[in-house]
Amino acid sequence: DELRQQLLALNDKQASDARSALHALEQKHGERRDWVWAKLGRSPIALALEHLVSLASFTENPLTGQDAKAITSSYADGGWQADDSVLRALAEVEKPNDTSSVEAAVKAVYRPWLEQGAVALQEAVAAGEFSSAYPVELPRPWPEKTCLLFSDGLRLDLAHRLKGQL
Repeated sequence: DELRQQLLALNDKQASDARSALHALEQKHGERRDWVWAKLGRSPIALALEHLVSLASFTENPLTGQDAKAITSSYADGGWQADDSVLRALAEVEKPNDTSSVEAAVKAVYRPWLEQGAVALQEAVAAGEFSSAYPVELPRPWPEKTCLLFSDGLRLDLAHRLKGQL
């Protein structure tokens, strides 16, 4: 209950303050993931906290660059891990109260990072020639009976998970 309330309190904090708070909560509650209660599925917020702390770390570095290609490279080189951390944190909780607390923490650190990256990308595309920012490449011919899996940049996090499983 204490951890739930502390995560809910992050909702209105500045991103940098919320990140610091998440790291402090990890110091206090992180060990709970090794307790028997976690093994029994009775500590979902403590399990989610691990991913929230990862999210806090990944969102410390904004998605920036001189042009759209640099920004997309920034995302592909590691920014996708923020998206993955959000999904992993939310996957740990099921009850509405638990979900609300995780969502509050996500909102505090993830939303500003997303908005800053989106604005940077929009500005880069507006400043440059669109065709050079997003070149169109024709697909190469594929052998018969080939399965082609397409993953766009918004789901690069899932593509990396699939790659790891394969």
